[in-house]
Amino acid sequence: MPFTSAILAVHANAWLSGNLEAVGPDFHERHPAFEFYRAIEFGEGLTFFDWLEGERERGVERVWLHRPAGRDVLDRLPAEVAEAFAANVRVGLLTTGAAMAAEVWVSQMELIGGLPSVTAGNGFQGPAGSSFTDPRRWQLVFSSFAASEEVPSVVTVADAAELLSAALQRIEAFAATIADLDGWRRRFADAGACLHSGDEELDLQRGLFPAGALSLEALRLFAACEHASVFGGMGSWNDLWIEDKGLQAEYEVVSAALAEAINESYFAIVNGDLGIRLALFPCRFRGRVGW
Repeated sequence: MPFTSAILAVHANAWLSGNLEAVGPDFHERHPAFEFYRAIEFGEGLTFFDWLEGERERGVERVWLHRPAGRDVLDRLPAEVAEAFAANVRVGLLTTGAAMAAEVWVSQMELIGGLPSVTAGNGFQGPAGSSFTDPRRWQLVFSSFAASEEVPSVVTVADAAELLSAALQRIEAFAATIADLDGWRRRFADAGACLHSGDEELDLQRGLFPAGALSLEALRLFAACEHASVFGGMGSWNDLWIEDKGLQAEYEVVSAALAEAINESYFAIVNGDLGIRLALFPCRFRGRVGW
């Protein structure tokens, strides 16, 4: 879930840097990115705000977007397929500080109350008879483990934008070869156009982050990722099947390239200033300071 994890990381870093308005006790209830979440919990039921306060006391100076290797069975699946799973924990948060042991936090989406039951005449029912159509039936739960040789993924915003642009051009060209995919072709074209958006066109994206937290280039990249995120379940880009074996093979290649480019872009948005931070915030792993 790079989208939600990236938003949490950017807000966390703004708050840790002194912008105390970036995160409040009711953060997830007010932020539009979490409108379908009843709760966000860290560890033993801590809110995002309470968790941040505790991490600051522990000596955390920076939160990175991170790939926790080997922690997810979905690692065996292609990125574009894994993104369709609500339980996908391919992306986590890495907390670091000069005088502390680093930790990795991974999230799990949980359906509050479990799966629905079917009652004759009443359709789907949630726990205690609540409606299964309640939009806030998910909670995002983070758990942690100690980092050993964990190192943040490094890619600059400029490099990620170039990678995403190339992936979008390739998948747009592929979609243009099949008449039934013209709607998808337009979506990929719109996503590519976001990389050149004017400042006034990014008000929606700017509203998702603390003031001044992201550069114009990073906001453009975030907007492009939003438009390019076509991977999901039924009715998504993943749901296509092409009878021509050659075209099906190309579809799989361009889809995988786009999914990886999107993921790299989210890492760049959060971790893109790593070159500057290296000198300022060395990280301690199992008693060893360094990267």
